Amino acid sequence: MLPSPKGSQGLPCTAAPSPTEHDVAATTLVPVLRFNQGDPMTIRNPRAVLAIAAVLVVLCGCATQPTLGATSWPGCSAFSSQSEAQSAWEADGRPARADGDSDGRVCESLPSTSPSAGGSPSAQTPSSPGAALPTSPAAPAPGSVTTRVSPLQDPRGIHPSLTPVPAGQRARARARIKRVRTAAAGSSTGYSRSQFGVAWTDSTTDTWGHDGCKTREEILHRDLRAVTFRAGTHDCVVLIGVLKEPYTASTISFTKAQPLTVQIDHVMPLAYDWAQGAAGWTKAKREQIANDPLNLLAVDGPSNGQKSASGPAEWMPPNPRVGCAYAVRFAMVSLKYKLPVQPQDKRKMLTSCGAS
Repeated sequence: MLPSPKGSQGLPCTAAPSPTEHDVAATTLVPVLRFNQGDPMTIRNPRAVLAIAAVLVVLCGCATQPTLGATSWPGCSAFSSQSEAQSAWEADGRPARADGDSDGRVCESLPSTSPSAGGSPSAQTPSSPGAALPTSPAAPAPGSVTTRVSPLQDPRGIHPSLTPVPAGQRARARARIKRVRTAAAGSSTGYSRSQFGVAWTDSTTDTWGHDGCKTREEILHRDLRAVTFRAGTHDCVVLIGVLKEPYTASTISFTKAQPLTVQIDHVMPLAYDWAQGAAGWTKAKREQIANDPLNLLAVDGPSNGQKSASGPAEWMPPNPRVGCAYAVRFAMVSLKYKLPVQPQDKRKMLTSCGAS
């Protein structure tokens, strides 16, 4: 059996081989052939043919591997576990270059964070716009991850709130946004909140579903600090807490008695989703995007009301420090659910991350 295509030093192909590599191969292999003087068509060393064929497969295989801009995939060293890298890869649209052996899994040398999850993430891409997404590996409980990271490092939305994108990651942010598809605004006919299921249902399969706690409480637990829970709810229902609010850069004291001071924003609004293609999805998939932590942030109530169903071209957070982070989060939801954004929104997302 011939070897699977690999690049130099036996690693999976990540780019087409350079002309230098081809020249070295030709210089090394051509002298292997020796022809009989009596019959120039007879090869003295038939095994050499097999060796040459194998090397040519390697070289040609590398030359035909799909390529991707280096800024679009950070590499396995950017992740602490295989499941984290896998989620980032799937949220990023499954770039082929990152999966050198084409087995549907990336960064397999990294440790898994969920050995009891009962298997690896599904390698299947949804076959139609309405198909359910693959089930994700088990995630840490809401609130158990307290570090704040750039959204580029949080493909599942398990880290608290929205953190500014560092200057050194702006190129990566733009590369991520450039991969988002665009489509003109569709019709909002038929939209209602109920089309996305019962609000804050716990019945979805993504991230924190089926844990006995409604999605709103999970996001409050993730984003608030100094949290106190209602007794007897197994650390589920949040009574009080403090929010370092990302959209306005203010600090808000939350109490259950005044729930509207802190609201849960759908980064990619549900009415927007409906018009951009979610109208054709299954009810289960609409429930999933409505309760996906990647698409949810605890925010200032009035700011959430001002945003309504607007795309980035019409509304951006008043706090300019999180503008790029908001654009990246919007793009990550779009890529994960293969849902296009409107052209003017993509332009605004790119300029928010420094594009001229």
